Amino acid sequence: MEKQEREQTSGVHRFLRILFVVILAIVVFAIGIALSGCGDSLANSQDVVSDNQTEEAQVQGDIQQVELTEEELAAMAKAEIEARFEEGDQVIWKECASEDEIVMDFIGDICLSEGWRTVEYMDAQPNGIYDCLSPDIMSELQSADVLMINNEYVLSTKGSPLEGKAYLFRGKPSRVQVLVDMGADIASLANNHAYDYGPEALVETMEVLEGAGIPYVGAGRDIDEAMEPVYFVMNGKVIGFVSATQIERSTNYTKEATEDRAGVLKTLNPDKFLQVIAEAEEKSDYVIAFVHWGTENTNYYEGDQVSLAQQFVEAGADVIIGGHTHCLQGMDYVDGVPVIYSLGNFWFNYKTIDTGISQVVIDKDGNIAFRFIPCVQKNCETYMAEGDERQEIIDFMNRISSDDAHIDETGLVTQIP
Repeated sequence: MEKQEREQTSGVHRFLRILFVVILAIVVFAIGIALSGCGDSLANSQDVVSDNQTEEAQVQGDIQQVELTEEELAAMAKAEIEARFEEGDQVIWKECASEDEIVMDFIGDICLSEGWRTVEYMDAQPNGIYDCLSPDIMSELQSADVLMINNEYVLSTKGSPLEGKAYLFRGKPSRVQVLVDMGADIASLANNHAYDYGPEALVETMEVLEGAGIPYVGAGRDIDEAMEPVYFVMNGKVIGFVSATQIERSTNYTKEATEDRAGVLKTLNPDKFLQVIAEAEEKSDYVIAFVHWGTENTNYYEGDQVSLAQQFVEAGADVIIGGHTHCLQGMDYVDGVPVIYSLGNFWFNYKTIDTGISQVVIDKDGNIAFRFIPCVQKNCETYMAEGDERQEIIDFMNRISSDDAHIDETGLVTQIP
């Protein structure tokens, strides 16, 4: 009996030892698996870190490889701008006086017609045009990045005077040197005197301007050329210049260009000019519309001018500069776009009249500042107004301008909310 009990006890002990060994083995195996997993995870983590470091090194290497010089970046920017244009587009690359802004000046009528009072006076002066425009005006015009003038006469020895027209203006081709001395960068030919001696004289005028390096808008050897904008690329921005004439409204001395005849671009019916503005808007950052319109010797702009201005803005114009009336007309804002309806005469005759320079400044952020610089034409000379005379011109311009526009004492034009 005791033996049997001892054997049973011994069996239990063996079973417990075996059970303990099995449990121990299981525990050891589990620990091994766990340790193996941690090792794999650690190895995997190390692999991921290594892979990330490799990718980062590759990215850094790629960045180093794509770092470009200023010349390469400039070439890329130029290529992007060039891609906007088509063969035959008139594109002028011009360096500005400052990288921070683009300064553009616009003046009204000047006359270089033989036998005209201004020209006779100029020819009698020892320094020519420098004795007709004051030193501060000449400095201003010459220092502008772009100076745009209205060429209200032909530069030609050819053609025949139009019959029945009261005033005909024609200067010798050599008179173009006056424009060069003033610093003219572009001319408008869209006016009612560009055709005074017919298509032959107009074509020679274009040839003379081309020879002097002065591009023109608003007229051409055919309608396609008359509708061509001129583009200036300055400080990485593209400025498109376009021009057309609403005048004459009741006669047809000045002919519009056709497919086979030289002439001007007209905007009495604005369809063609709206097309020109829209084309320029597609290729430009800014579009300047230079327009011949209004009623002569009238300081107050009229409803047809406002209507046209609205259409020009809708087509893409960013600034509108007007002329023709031989006197100043007021300022306006049309859907946020600055307008001066007429700059009047700038250096045109012997009369004493108020005039001025319209200035457009585009800063490096793309903002447009619109300015008016008061001047006076008197006795065949033009000078900048100062003091009370300057303020009187500004006050007058504010009186004849819309309620939306105001000129401050510095000449800055702003939109009134």
